[in-house]
Amino acid sequence: MDQFKGALSHRPLLGDEIRLLLLPPGAFNDPICCRLKHVSLSACPVYEALSYVWGDATQTSPMTLNGASYPITKNLESAIRHLRRREGSRTLWVDAVGINQLDRDERSSQVLRMKDIYEQATQVVIWIGEWAPYTGDEVNSAFRLADRVFWQIAKGEYDQKVREELGKTFFKEIHLLDALLRRPWFTRTWVIQEAVVCMTPEDYIAGPNHPIVVCGQSSIPLSNLAIPTTEFDKLSIVRSRDVSKGNPSGIIWIYELRRLRHEIITGKTRLTPVEQLFLFLAKGAAGFEATDARDKIYAFLGLLPPESLPPHLQPNYTYSPDKVFWDYATYILKETRYLEILACCSSSRPGLPSWVPDWKYGLPVTDIHLGKASYLRFLEDNSKIEVECIILCRIVLVLKPIHIPVEFPPYLTLEFESEESVHLDALSKESIVTIVQAVVEVSNYLLAIETKIFGCKALDAGLEASYMRRWMSVIGLGSGARDKTQSRNKFNDEQVYRTLMNIRQFDGNLDMLQELCGGCAMIKENLQYAVYEDDHGNFERTRHGVLPEPGDMICYIKGTTFRFILRPEDSEWRLVGTAPGKMPLSQTEVAPGDLKGLHDPKILEHHEKTRELRKFEDLRIMEDYWEVNKSKTRRIVLH
Repeated sequence: MDQFKGALSHRPLLGDEIRLLLLPPGAFNDPICCRLKHVSLSACPVYEALSYVWGDATQTSPMTLNGASYPITKNLESAIRHLRRREGSRTLWVDAVGINQLDRDERSSQVLRMKDIYEQATQVVIWIGEWAPYTGDEVNSAFRLADRVFWQIAKGEYDQKVREELGKTFFKEIHLLDALLRRPWFTRTWVIQEAVVCMTPEDYIAGPNHPIVVCGQSSIPLSNLAIPTTEFDKLSIVRSRDVSKGNPSGIIWIYELRRLRHEIITGKTRLTPVEQLFLFLAKGAAGFEATDARDKIYAFLGLLPPESLPPHLQPNYTYSPDKVFWDYATYILKETRYLEILACCSSSRPGLPSWVPDWKYGLPVTDIHLGKASYLRFLEDNSKIEVECIILCRIVLVLKPIHIPVEFPPYLTLEFESEESVHLDALSKESIVTIVQAVVEVSNYLLAIETKIFGCKALDAGLEASYMRRWMSVIGLGSGARDKTQSRNKFNDEQVYRTLMNIRQFDGNLDMLQELCGGCAMIKENLQYAVYEDDHGNFERTRHGVLPEPGDMICYIKGTTFRFILRPEDSEWRLVGTAPGKMPLSQTEVAPGDLKGLHDPKILEHHEKTRELRKFEDLRIMEDYWEVNKSKTRRIVLH
């Protein structure tokens, strides 16, 4: 916060006061001159709350605030210039100027007030940045497409035909949206609370203070962008995800958290405060980051009922991040015994026990009910835990994540006038040679990988058909690994794989090139994760950041559905992360984009009864599994 030293001295806040920014009208390039005004939240002031990311806090521009110079980040300056009206003033709440950044006590107290500030705003304005590198027309076209698909879903008009049309006709707009959803706003933890709260339950889908996403001078309601994204994400043209670039699924998680909070405040889901906290943390950890690690937890506390946590868990920025993570993990586990929390551990903080989540990873859960089936005992002043597990297999070979330094164009479009006349669009014409070179490059990487694992090409290794399919699935070309939305598809994944591994014989068929392009993009994505082989001959791919070693064990832990990777260390064990696969239970997820029956009491009542029955069924299945495998069960200590 050094950039604020010597800046405007904030007058202390009294009671439930907040500071509002009064933004007078002006032209885009006019100097920014504003005033701060103290108001009481209980007086129901009229204002808009700005949700944005600071950007580089060391790169600032001066604005005039209450007659004095005050530094603001470049991104905030851009937001203010775009939001400033030519006629008529605007009243905003902006954290960088509304909170005294040099007062640690005020920062801690305002953390718990953030929910009220955004909830009572007449509008939450989400600033994701300027139009560039796109034009206003391009962004407007993409937002219009999202809005159209939103209403098609809401009216029940979205079907397979519409989906195929999206993949073939609107690929440019969809890729532009994908790029916008990778912008920094969708990666920051604090924005979740800012976008999730709403004044009334009716604002869940649309309402007076429903959040609006602003890019340059273009805007769209949050739901109208989030719900279509759940469908765009299924299209093959956006299935390749570079996990190092942004958080394109972040908006889906944000919308899912809005849905969860809507169910809580309307009584459709009955959860204790600690259960609410766990679900918010688990869902909010997926791909979101915080400059201050403690905010991975503190950013969600405003969503809980008032005074629902013990005093030692209230926001306190004098505590170290490790202490905050440790205290919350101990509290949640003791209160719920819900060991699925272990799936949120990354084991990447040296000062923490491996079983303490640092909330680097998310967890797609809808209910907390399996704690009743768990075994858990705290040891040595809460530094270790004892659990029950069943060892399933041992890891014998590990292939570390590989970055393949090739790029594929966002789409390869072939336009058929006849079987003899095939045209490429302009972008494809420019990149056709690059595509072929990139495909050859991926083929070389894959050959080197298979030689390391099998001693030769997998095709020449004499693998059984089931193992061969498993290997293809791990690299992204197995059955069902890629979603086919193009009706003109002429090749299956095995044909694509065989062509790729014999690329020197490729005859230049453009249909096959299109398939190779998509297949190689999937391979590049999947090899960003570690691949391992177990002692049963199975190949699996870990999730991002999980790095197993030969000798690690795969196991079930009683009270969880996940398979975990554990590392033996002397007489105790270290939790490495989760492995692919889950214990099959009856519980199913509710698709966040499913609007059908949203306001139908009969449908909702039936769903709620069905979900409660499944909870009992899940517990029965889990208890039966552990009873049958009692002889294989062992107690271990995680440190």
